[in-house]
Amino acid sequence: MNLLDSRNIVLTEGHINTGRERIALEPSGTFESIEDLGRTIVTVAGRSEMIYFEDIASIYRDYVDPPKERVKSSGKPALALAISLREEGNLIQLGKRVEAEVSRLQDLYPIGLEFDTIAFQPGVVERKVEDFVSNLVQAVAIVMLVMFVTLGL
Repeated sequence: MNLLDSRNIVLTEGHINTGRERIALEPSGTFESIEDLGRTIVTVAGRSEMIYFEDIASIYRDYVDPPKERVKSSGKPALALAISLREEGNLIQLGKRVEAEVSRLQDLYPIGLEFDTIAFQPGVVERKVEDFVSNLVQAVAIVMLVMFVTLGL
């Protein structure tokens, strides 16, 4: 476990100075899938050869049983899903896809099973973008108006 923990960390490996900017070199080091975890090379105590982790362990995705923490919504037991964005993704598009998927799932699940959103970051980001665009348009309009008043057409 300590070996896997040490492989799944993100450390700055250095930087490059280009004169105007400094670029940090940060290898991801994170496991993206079960296959990545299985293909991790490990050493066995008392042996010199290295082997893949999948050769000595069964690796699978499952629920923690028994659960360490229980989630409640409105005082009732619930299942919580946390969805995060990958690098270079569009949060607003992700939000629309998640909303569409939740809508689709609500039609599939039985009556009485409710879906609830605790925090929806794409909505916040979309409002902030709209506010920024509105402020930008207002600023440009004010500058144009002042120019027309002071300089004339």
